[in-house]
Amino acid sequence: MGRWRDAMTVRLSRRVLFKACVVALCLCAVQTTPSLVQAAPPTPEESRRAADENRRQQEEQRQRDRDIRQRYRDKSLCLAGTDTVYSVLEKLYAEFRKDREDIPMYLDYTGGGDDVGVRELTSGQAEAALIREALRDKEKESLAKAFPSPEFQPATVDMGRVTLIIITNEANPVSGLTVKQLEGIYRGSTRKWSDIGAAGNEIVRIGTDYPQLSWGMFLRDVLKNKQVELEDLPFRKEGYTEEAYRDFHQKLREKYKATGGKPFAMLATDDKVLAEVAKNKAAIGYCIHPAGKALPKAVRWVPIISEGSQEAIAPSPENVLLGKYPLQVNIRWLISPKASKTCKEFIAYVCSKDASPVLYAVAIFPGRAKLELLTANHLADMKSGKGTRVSSAGMVGGSKAVPELAIEYVKAKAVVQMGYAVTDSDVAAVGAFSRAGAEATSMPAAAVGAPSTAPAVVAPMTPFVVAGGKELLFLADKPSARAMELHGQKWNALGRDANGLPNGTGPAEYLLAGRAAAVIVNPANKIDALTVGQLQAIFGGEVEDWGTLGYSKSQIDGSQIKGSQIQGSQIKAYGLRADDPATGIFEKECLDRYKWRRVVVKKDTAEAVTAVSMDPQAIAFVDLAGIPATGQNIRILSIKLGTGERAKLIQPTPENIKSAMYPLSQRLWLYVHPQASDTARDFVKFIATCGASEASPYADTVRLVMDTYRRHGLVPLADAALQRMAKDAMADAAARAKADAGKGKVGRRK
Repeated sequence: MGRWRDAMTVRLSRRVLFKACVVALCLCAVQTTPSLVQAAPPTPEESRRAADENRRQQEEQRQRDRDIRQRYRDKSLCLAGTDTVYSVLEKLYAEFRKDREDIPMYLDYTGGGDDVGVRELTSGQAEAALIREALRDKEKESLAKAFPSPEFQPATVDMGRVTLIIITNEANPVSGLTVKQLEGIYRGSTRKWSDIGAAGNEIVRIGTDYPQLSWGMFLRDVLKNKQVELEDLPFRKEGYTEEAYRDFHQKLREKYKATGGKPFAMLATDDKVLAEVAKNKAAIGYCIHPAGKALPKAVRWVPIISEGSQEAIAPSPENVLLGKYPLQVNIRWLISPKASKTCKEFIAYVCSKDASPVLYAVAIFPGRAKLELLTANHLADMKSGKGTRVSSAGMVGGSKAVPELAIEYVKAKAVVQMGYAVTDSDVAAVGAFSRAGAEATSMPAAAVGAPSTAPAVVAPMTPFVVAGGKELLFLADKPSARAMELHGQKWNALGRDANGLPNGTGPAEYLLAGRAAAVIVNPANKIDALTVGQLQAIFGGEVEDWGTLGYSKSQIDGSQIKGSQIQGSQIKAYGLRADDPATGIFEKECLDRYKWRRVVVKKDTAEAVTAVSMDPQAIAFVDLAGIPATGQNIRILSIKLGTGERAKLIQPTPENIKSAMYPLSQRLWLYVHPQASDTARDFVKFIATCGASEASPYADTVRLVMDTYRRHGLVPLADAALQRMAKDAMADAAARAKADAGKGKVGRRK
């Protein structure tokens, strides 16, 4: 009996275990099997309570994030704003900080929308905010309160544009739709293509759903923030009941049973929308413009007709970038005036050419693409003869530099046609400039403003220019004494005060750039400086040997010979051709070329530099701006001014050229006639600031204008150029120090 009871106990235990397993499996199946009938959505009160709880949790999370951010602030770049581009910023930041130890390790980005970006920016938690919508009054008030000073405002920089496009099958001939027609189609009031004058029957509506950006843009710009399925919600009316609310959603599910309970086919991604429209000739859809990619062959975009307009605007890249196409958002930065150098550099990188492929890949038209488009259009217009005519005159040296500076202005700002009349001397230039001013000034006011009777030209001209007046005058140094003796009275009459009244001070003047003749020797030559008198003696043939100047052979070529007697240390002097600008400076400030003796003339600065680099006993004067930046074995001498303890050694630095302390130099001055046009004055502002007046993260206009000056042997002297040159010098020094440190480590390892 005992054995039987034990056996029965085991069998019962197995049966119980088996039944328990079956029950458990059934329960699991019930819990995991989706319901065939969707549960009713929560009531408005439940939704509000859930929303309040969600906001509370989000605020707690934000506070925790702030605490973490404060703890790691020194290691993070803090930004905030729209969630649209967070993943892109992460990728770009990784590229930005590659091989840079001075950049914070982390990108701390607080998403949540424009309001979050503005809140974090005004509270000082973020250095910059990314926004995509127009600022609301509340956000404007927050910014005004946080940044009350007009000179201390957040800077705005466009990052890129995201565009919503309406698409149909390529077989659909519809030529354009208004936003109102689109709204009617998607709300169901327009059901057939024939209702809007197109061929075809039933319209098949396709789109995306939350959280796709295309869904949000379509909801805002087409549906006016009123979802189709929520138009007739009971709680939007007075006296609603919970039963009515639930009944509404049940009817909604039954009504849109064919499209999954939605008012139209709402797909998960834009790519799926494109694929469905490509397969269905009756379909219409919306998605984000692929920007960097072409649409599928079976799909075409539909031009949009804006309200109050008859023109259908296609979402072509040009129309998008110029803001003509209506369905788009402009994602832009708001940069705090307190933003760090790292923040500004990162935003500049995001706006750079290197970042453009990354933005195109995620369907964003880069902000710099607009500038590139405008630049191309401006250059095409300039070549075709369009633009405002600007008249100028000056010496021969400016005949090539000024038109090239005008090209940089055209690329950066507006189309001009630059005229440049070459004059033989500053006496003639000052005379023509002054006489034209006097004649134009004496004309009756009505005549000055009257339409010109001259033959029509492509480029419009002011009456002053038509009459032969010169708006701008370029001179190498200020007017000479002879020029002022002959034309000083008329010249001074061109002066104007702040109110535009004559003040007898002469026309407005601007210092643009300088030119210098640098004296170079071989690095083996230990001489530091020479006086102007010593240079005259060397190039005039009075001194043929370095020993005559009191220098030993070892000082010249580094040889170790005792005594001060020098044998075989004959000076070899090199100069430049007569038409070289540096020769003109050397002749004017040091020695006329007709007095040169035993000077070997080289073709250009590069050839003279090569000769000196190969000969320890050589000396030459060259164009400072023409000296190659790298790969040359030469030293630039200082010019010694004064004697004894008061003697100064002056190097040809931009600062010394600007102040005229370096004797072998001249400066390029620009004079503006009081009747110069606004366009001419704007061009003056551009070149006088070395392009800084039009600087942006998309184009380094300062660098472009600096390079233009340098190509013509000129040293830019605007404050922006001097600051850039000082920055470049510091960067070069840091790079050399780092390279030297690396070589030292390698040597120690060996």
